[in-house]
Amino acid sequence: MTNRKTTFEDHTNISRKLLMVLEKFVDEVGNRNCTTHLEAVLNDEQYLEGKNLGQKPERFVEDNLIFPTLEALGHEFRPRPVQYAPRWRHGRGIPDFALTTISVAEAKQNQLRIFGEAKPPNNLDEARRDMESYLNKDLDFHAISFLTDGVDWELWIRPRNEELSAEYVPYETASLKHALMTVKNRNLEQESYSKHDTRSQIDTEEFEPFTKEGLAEIVANEFGLVHFGE
Repeated sequence: MTNRKTTFEDHTNISRKLLMVLEKFVDEVGNRNCTTHLEAVLNDEQYLEGKNLGQKPERFVEDNLIFPTLEALGHEFRPRPVQYAPRWRHGRGIPDFALTTISVAEAKQNQLRIFGEAKPPNNLDEARRDMESYLNKDLDFHAISFLTDGVDWELWIRPRNEELSAEYVPYETASLKHALMTVKNRNLEQESYSKHDTRSQIDTEEFEPFTKEGLAEIVANEFGLVHFGE
């Protein structure tokens, strides 16, 4: 999948799918009468509260924002993978999801793990701490990791047998914050909302490395597995 030419149609399709995810998320927030609460989360860096949602915020964000975003980017996934890596057996040693876009059997055969940590909005620092802990538990595989609070996304790469430095910088980053702040206007009568204008606020180039095709390119470029996942 290396040297793949990204077309304008690719960009449009990514932004269209991600916008649909944001709209459904905001609509569900409105159904639960939490629009004002979401505004405080986005504008004032407050945390989502389960008492307002009627559900634990972690599960709400996974089901209504994070997992649909992964699907929009072309991925398949497995929540809470057990024994996905040798030293992650129980408790806090289980990642929130593994990407199965490339099969688990094929990943293991090639000493690769692709997994992620999901948190509610404004909790990305906690995801970083958890991910650092996971990656330092076992060095015997290549790791590609997605970290997200549903709004901001980070992609981490760690080659096999290399420790993660304390000053680690994400391989790629992307954000849905500007678009989400606009999409929430769907629930506010006094605010206008334009699909076209909002879609342009999604930086599709930021999200390309997070797509199914982008993942294949990373595997090829970083680990030399050119035909991996085909």
